[in-house]
Amino acid sequence: MPLVQDSQRGKQHDNMITCVTDRLVAKTSGQKSLSREGHNRKNNMKKRSLKLFATALCTVALSTGIVSVGHANIAFSPTGLTLIGADEGYGNDGEFFTPTENISVTALGYVAPGTGGNLVGIFDVASDTLLTSTTVTTSDPVVPLVNGFYYQSIAPLMLTAGVQYAVVGFFADNGALGYDVNGSMDADPAITFDGYKYDYTAEAGGSSVGLDLPTIGYSPPIEGPNFQFDVVPVPEASTMIAGALLILPFGASALRILRRRYIA
Repeated sequence: MPLVQDSQRGKQHDNMITCVTDRLVAKTSGQKSLSREGHNRKNNMKKRSLKLFATALCTVALSTGIVSVGHANIAFSPTGLTLIGADEGYGNDGEFFTPTENISVTALGYVAPGTGGNLVGIFDVASDTLLTSTTVTTSDPVVPLVNGFYYQSIAPLMLTAGVQYAVVGFFADNGALGYDVNGSMDADPAITFDGYKYDYTAEAGGSSVGLDLPTIGYSPPIEGPNFQFDVVPVPEASTMIAGALLILPFGASALRILRRRYIA
């Protein structure tokens, strides 16, 4: 009889150990699951905070003028053009100008390109340096101005307020049409039109084959080249300070999140 009782006690003891073990395993698994859920919640909170900071940063930058979404402006809009026929010979027409604000040139244009297109470029006048150029063809988009200008997009070129530049178009006896400006040579308010100059040679191989900075003054202007641009706003100091103060709380929050993440 004692042997039977001992055997039953042993079984009860084993059952108790198994039950306790199962509870410990279940508890540990639950803790791990809660730990993972908590970790995921923290990560999601960090991501949301960083997204909110990025959104706030963009909003403040746009509202204060630190960053702006610009629209393309047309440099020159002549009020009237008179056809002078196809160019014969080789040379360059140059429209000289000075920006009154910092601008970003986004496209170069030509009024009536010939076969194979016409080269157009922008020069820094003081240094006689070609800053950018491209070939404009009749397959490029047309802006609906007087007689239309064809434009080819370029990598944005920054031009500085108060510095004189020239947009130059090369004619190469390829059937490109030239036009006299028979009215006013209107310019966008962000630039000042400084006048027209040209150079010319009757035969290929002369002194003006390809883009160069023309030197011979003439009136009325001949079109010719043109360009599109965006104005680059320069925020006032007070505006920048206000923007920085608005961003500061979000920046501090982002730094706290990154510090906690690093420590973890």
